[in-house]
Amino acid sequence: MNEIETELMETINDLVLKEDIEILNIEIIGSRNANRAEIVIDSQKGITIDDCANVSNIIRDVIRFDDKFSDISEMSIEVSSPGINRRLYNLKDYENFIGEKTLIKLKRAVNGKRTIKGRISKVEESLIELEVHGEVISILFENIKKANLQREIKV
Repeated sequence: MNEIETELMETINDLVLKEDIEILNIEIIGSRNANRAEIVIDSQKGITIDDCANVSNIIRDVIRFDDKFSDISEMSIEVSSPGINRRLYNLKDYENFIGEKTLIKLKRAVNGKRTIKGRISKVEESLIELEVHGEVISILFENIKKANLQREIKV
């Protein structure tokens, strides 16, 4: 996340936490003249379309009235929930989903692999432990390029 994304995320989180909503990620995409912000939000109670619309309105107001964000005042805004196989963004996410299956892509190989699928068994400081076929694999958080839950849908 770049500096403007981080600052916008902190500003918006201060406002939406009152609604029990948390901004998980903000990504600004595009050129100086054609920016688009993709915002992922979550809540313990789940996310509705109204939640997405409300957060979008809050973001528009912050961008419009806060001089720090004047460079991005004309961008389009997309607000969404993280979805069923949601991405894991921070250590808190890993802690919240202990016991869940996840697919992790690594920056540097661990045990000869750059992609590992397993169940989160423990999170301690910046170390995440995955159980993979009965074996525990330890991964440093800073070595994770991207991780998503791997939930099964049963019908």
